[in-house]
Amino acid sequence: MTITIPALITRASSVADLAAQLEALPPDVRTGWTEDLQHSLASWQEQLDPGQLRTRIVQQGFDRVESFSSRDITSHERRQRLATRLVLVAVTLDATSEQVLSLFRRSTTHYLALDGGLPHVTRAMAARGTAWVEEFISGLRDMPGMVETASPLISRLLTALDLPIPDDPAYLAGFTRLPPGPGQRWQEHFLLACTVPDSFNHPEQDQQEHVATIRKAVATLRRTEPTDDDALLDGLLRVIERGERPGIQLEALAWIDGLGLDLTTESARVLAVLPDVGARIVVAFTRALLATELTDEQLWQLTAVVLPRREKHLKHEVLKRLATIEEPPRELVELVAPLAQTSDTTTAAIARKLLSSWCVSLPPPPIPRGLWRDPSLPASAPFPGVEHLVLDPVQLHTLVQETRRSWQNDVLGNWLLEERLLASLIATAHAHGPDIVVAACATLDPETALSPLATLLAQLGEGTLGLADLDDDEPVALGTARQHSVLLRLGELPTLLSTPSTDRWLITRDDLRARITRYHDAGVALDPADLAVTLARLEPDGEDDLAGLDAPIHGAGTRLAEVLASWRGAGIAPARLDVDQWWTWNPDPIRVTGEVPPWHALLGFSDAPGQLTGHLQPHLMARPSVEVLTNLTRSGPAAALERLVPCLAVAQRCDEPLMVATLATVAIIQPKARTIIAAALLEAWDQGRLKADDLVEGWQSPLWDVLRPENSNLRIERVEGRVLTLLTALTELGGVALAWPLLVAIAEELAAADRISSVAPSVLETVHTLLPEAHAARVFVELPNVVALADRDEKLKSIITARAIKERL
Repeated sequence: MTITIPALITRASSVADLAAQLEALPPDVRTGWTEDLQHSLASWQEQLDPGQLRTRIVQQGFDRVESFSSRDITSHERRQRLATRLVLVAVTLDATSEQVLSLFRRSTTHYLALDGGLPHVTRAMAARGTAWVEEFISGLRDMPGMVETASPLISRLLTALDLPIPDDPAYLAGFTRLPPGPGQRWQEHFLLACTVPDSFNHPEQDQQEHVATIRKAVATLRRTEPTDDDALLDGLLRVIERGERPGIQLEALAWIDGLGLDLTTESARVLAVLPDVGARIVVAFTRALLATELTDEQLWQLTAVVLPRREKHLKHEVLKRLATIEEPPRELVELVAPLAQTSDTTTAAIARKLLSSWCVSLPPPPIPRGLWRDPSLPASAPFPGVEHLVLDPVQLHTLVQETRRSWQNDVLGNWLLEERLLASLIATAHAHGPDIVVAACATLDPETALSPLATLLAQLGEGTLGLADLDDDEPVALGTARQHSVLLRLGELPTLLSTPSTDRWLITRDDLRARITRYHDAGVALDPADLAVTLARLEPDGEDDLAGLDAPIHGAGTRLAEVLASWRGAGIAPARLDVDQWWTWNPDPIRVTGEVPPWHALLGFSDAPGQLTGHLQPHLMARPSVEVLTNLTRSGPAAALERLVPCLAVAQRCDEPLMVATLATVAIIQPKARTIIAAALLEAWDQGRLKADDLVEGWQSPLWDVLRPENSNLRIERVEGRVLTLLTALTELGGVALAWPLLVAIAEELAAADRISSVAPSVLETVHTLLPEAHAARVFVELPNVVALADRDEKLKSIITARAIKERL
């Protein structure tokens, strides 16, 4: 032979050319190649292997990145198509079905189709006979994920040999993923798919483009193969009626639309299924029904489904259609009447007009529901879990074992465990000696520790915890320093000075004086890191001014009296935030300066990064807030939420940086997660740690300009519509008084804008709904920008709502 099979394949100008050459082979050459195939097929496949598509380093702006060049992609795709031609050769040269199956990958049918090879491969396989084809299809079905991608080839083989269509969901899903086409028993396949669950289980795709593709393809199909549209509609409605997953139901809707099927021919079934389907199907089905003649009974049935739903435009269309009813039944009037007072002013106006046309008196204005309340301001409770600090060996072992748990998604749980552990270890070691604590920690392994504290405890248990563990040349985070230094003094310290007294993470002055007295009686010097945390947690106000309190401080060239004098007299410089230039990438792009207690220098501590300190310094929240923002931009919304909620739980004052971090997180997290933030804000408000004006201060903060410099890559922003969902959640949880000031501020901003925002109607509707509650609470309401908007001579939704607000002012 003068030419090899790989050379024959690569030199052929097309699949048709290759098929013609194979057909024209002399008998002796064909016989020789058939014999050759038995031991050379794998070698041919290897020679035609397209290889991996590799990236190149290309310049994109200021960066050099890895990417695929269009030339490389085109070349690789051509090699893929050439490789799949070996299937045609193998089938023609009498390969067994098993040998042909060895050539198939999930992409094989795709590249055969791109190369125009499906008709030629189908003819060659059909020529091998029914038994061979059935064995081949059975083999494909046994290969994971293959039958779905090979469905274009399988459908042609079934058609060519008039074989029964398998009711395999994977095969049918592959078939229905493709647009209609002739020559593959399309309608028979499709109707079978409608009876088999999961046959329309396709990944998310552009619905509009998908429908357009179906329309174009079915128009071509119907020129040669007429379709039974009644049967197709019946089948697709069955997919929806049997309660398949929402994505599958939407796929059925796309096919109904793309095939141009008339839903009104099945009005009764369409009406019956409306209560059980999603919003997009309700909208499509309702509009189809409204476009035809409905009996009064059908219209009432449609109204009962649509009016309670959230889709406003759909309500408007149904309400307008109800005007054709001259004598409405009492049930229908009762359904429409509440809409005359709804917060959606457009819906309310249409409903009032409809009720008037029916000669029904309009309902009275809504009575305030008494939603406005002041914060409850409950008394603080004792700090949890520290009632009994001296533990027996069993209790101590149980507590230490809690460090084996993964607390990655529970920052607050980590903090609570840290306080319980340190306080219990110190108290137990002082009462019974340090050996009992070391023994309890001996079961821990530093290599599998899940937290820095667990690592220190494991080192304590194996006897490797020492002074050298902290590098004197590096700044040490306050939390790490406290854990390390108090564990080194187990048995010596009479109590942990910094354990919170209350569930607000504060230490009362009475408790501090009592603890200092214990140190004095024991003749023990205070630990500097423990003292630094203590002063950060000390309640700011109290009858006892701590006068006369003094004690030595371990390893420090100062005493408690001098540190307390600094604590009383020196103010803390406010925090300043700076952001890296946009063209740099830094894992910590936001820098904080300031907000450092001046007494830290007396105790030997510097401004150390790298540890969330909200629970250690609950009066100073700039750094914890920045960590939330950093998580937001570098790790994503889930990580930011995990940090934010604990910060809101411990902050003694929900200040401007924390409110900015809160509103920035709200702008990016999922709607359900905003309820979690709303609950945390409401708790802080009830406890007096958050004022309603703090939210406004955060919304209007100049920090937004710092965090959003020109071309910044942080993508930190405030979004009115998403903050509105937070405020709505607050009102639903009983925090109308907390939400109201920010709601008014946003409404005034939107009303004053030159261009009316798309979110303005929703914000103004919420103001309109809550305005009676504010009036009932005798809250003075002044909305000059909203009133000015109401005076504009336009028929926009925002302006109509502004007029309704003006009427209520």
